[in-house]
Amino acid sequence: FLLLLLHWSNVKAAWDALLANYADVQELARLEVDFFPAQEGTPDPKLLEHVRKLAAAGIIDMTFENAIPRSPVSVIEGWVK
Repeated sequence: FLLLLLHWSNVKAAWDALLANYADVQELARLEVDFFPAQEGTPDPKLLEHVRKLAAAGIIDMTFENAIPRSPVSVIEGWVK
């Protein structure tokens, strides 16, 4: 399978689940992208505050240097056990 893993999700939990359920899992590529809810519309200020808190706690990987937050995404390849 191929998976686009958004780093504004809980990446540690995602990797733990992938490694527990698939024989071979690896990151093929990584790219920094705009946080699409902020790019595609007007995000709720509560949403942005929530992701800021998650990023500050190290749960998600996101930067807030510009008006639109940015985060890595990874292309993951895995094989069924």
